[in-house]
Amino acid sequence: METPRKKYDSNSHKPPAVLPTLSTNEVKRRTGFKDATHIIAYIITVCNGDVSRIRQRNSPLTWFEEWFLYFEWKWHQTNRRQIDIEHAWGIKNHQIYDVKDCKAALEMVALFSWPRYAS
Repeated sequence: METPRKKYDSNSHKPPAVLPTLSTNEVKRRTGFKDATHIIAYIITVCNGDVSRIRQRNSPLTWFEEWFLYFEWKWHQTNRRQIDIEHAWGIKNHQIYDVKDCKAALEMVALFSWPRYAS
């Protein structure tokens, strides 16, 4: 049986806030990654190349925006507080928690699926 798709109530009509074409300096400033290709390489590695995991969404943001938001929050480069994230990305508190929990869970699954010597 097919599960119904989630309906999002905000931002679905807006163009993406970040794209893989974002400048190298902006990517470095906001996430700590060298550039967007390094972000995508990390995402592919964490998701073991599974496109459905990579594109999994928990908010009205695009899959790349969700990952970008997660990296901003995780490495505390910008948007350190929850209220700042809500304002910058235009999504609700519970959606931010869903994004962070999902992406962290994907990282943990990847960590436990690799041999101990592969860090």
